[in-house]
Amino acid sequence: MSDLNTQPTRPALALTWALLAGLTLGSMATALTDGDAASTAALAGTQVALILALTAVKARQILAVYLNLRTSTAGWRMLFGAFVLAILGVVLGGHLLVGVV
Repeated sequence: MSDLNTQPTRPALALTWALLAGLTLGSMATALTDGDAASTAALAGTQVALILALTAVKARQILAVYLNLRTSTAGWRMLFGAFVLAILGVVLGGHLLVGVV
């Protein structure tokens, strides 16, 4: 079992920051692939799914490294994972609803 007082190292924090920046650039590139940045409603379903998947990875990294949830119990990790999925589900549902209306 890992030591609960273990803090992430500076290199781990820097690597995580670089990963988060790369994922942000990936999300931006995905959103701009069709050249229409006027509205998020114009995004295709696959674009939205990819952006939300990248967002889920970002949320997981922030929770695990910056909030040090990796040293927490499985229950807390599952609870926060469920919150992230619920939020992403609401965003996806809202996007689908706007696309229908």
